[in-house]
Amino acid sequence: MDHATQYYKQLFGPAPGNILPIDPNLWLDDEKVTKEDNLLLTQPFSESEIKYALFQMEKNKAAGPDKIPIEFYQCCWEVIKQDILHFFQEFYLGTLNVCRLNYGIITLLPKVQDAAKIQQYRPICLLNCLYKWITKVLTIRLESLANKLISKSESALLKGRNIMNGVLALHEVLHETKRKKAVGVVLKLDFEKAYDKVNWSFLFDCLKMWGFNETWCLWISKVVTGGTVLC
Repeated sequence: MDHATQYYKQLFGPAPGNILPIDPNLWLDDEKVTKEDNLLLTQPFSESEIKYALFQMEKNKAAGPDKIPIEFYQCCWEVIKQDILHFFQEFYLGTLNVCRLNYGIITLLPKVQDAAKIQQYRPICLLNCLYKWITKVLTIRLESLANKLISKSESALLKGRNIMNGVLALHEVLHETKRKKAVGVVLKLDFEKAYDKVNWSFLFDCLKMWGFNETWCLWISKVVTGGTVLC
């Protein structure tokens, strides 16, 4: 247990300071978030979008530390909706202490039979549904800008795109190289736990240069930092 705790404390702990300066001209003007985009992203939360996000969340998932599954909120929406609307209003005004919701329990699932190394276990972090509800609403808002902001070469983890597109593109390149009897080099990079090792100051520098306003950056800061996990 101590070994697992130390391993994940190092993995999820604070990353080294940002040592890579970002070129202010990294994104073209038409690739940045506009004033109109920011107004849509940071407008007050409506009852319809909060409800829509709720019923888009998957059922039959393990509950977080508070033991309340998403089915409870879905079945009792009409009873609890006023409290939930007040909850989101507090988040909008910046008075909600998100850190009290952003905590989870890491459960280790073996990737292979007779796993003997910590790297052979897949960590599953169980989070409270209220916290995931906030992130779901923000994610749905951001989806409308995703295709504009994310390069078309990024084929994974984005609605409407397929991770197999990259595999097919590589297959075509290799086939054409072989057909022309050309010489080439294939370089495959695998970033271990890449997201977990992102430095937060680097992330927020990117968001600001991308054109996201102060309110959106603050919201993202509240949902991705200050979390607590237990092994």
